[in-house]
Amino acid sequence: MLFARCWLLVEGKTEVLIYEAAARACYLHLQEEGVRIVEFGQSEIGMLVKVANFLGIAWYCVGDDDGKRKEVEPKLRQALNDTLEEDHFSFPYLNIEACLILNGFEDAYLNYLSAQNEAKLTKRRGEPGFLKEYINLRLYKNFKSKAAANITVQLEDGDAKIVPPKFVPF
Repeated sequence: MLFARCWLLVEGKTEVLIYEAAARACYLHLQEEGVRIVEFGQSEIGMLVKVANFLGIAWYCVGDDDGKRKEVEPKLRQALNDTLEEDHFSFPYLNIEACLILNGFEDAYLNYLSAQNEAKLTKRRGEPGFLKEYINLRLYKNFKSKAAANITVQLEDGDAKIVPPKFVPF
């Protein structure tokens, strides 16, 4: 990590799994290119970017556009050192699960939807607004890792055409 040319900073384990698989599906060899995907969810993002700047490691952060953004964004801005915001971070989606669900990977999550949780929804599968309601109720939260693992398999077995455009920040 300390010898990388660039760090792609992401919030959690799901993002690490998905971005690594998306890169492989796009035939990008991140390790060979000196790019490391670094999870910052359990770390102090401000310290990570300070270390990167000190070591001369380029960095780019992809974060969720949720409540945590208010905590993360100011720390990223402080570390810009007269460089452009868009060259260092973006918050392209509400959360990675919502992005995946709305970009063709809903079955990876809906396969784990229990009848009990499905009964909480006012809309049924296939009806307009079903996925948005499902996302808003966060009914996927207990099986995020399982769904992410299934999606990585889909990405690696498929080709780059199934990688949502919001997943290619480089």
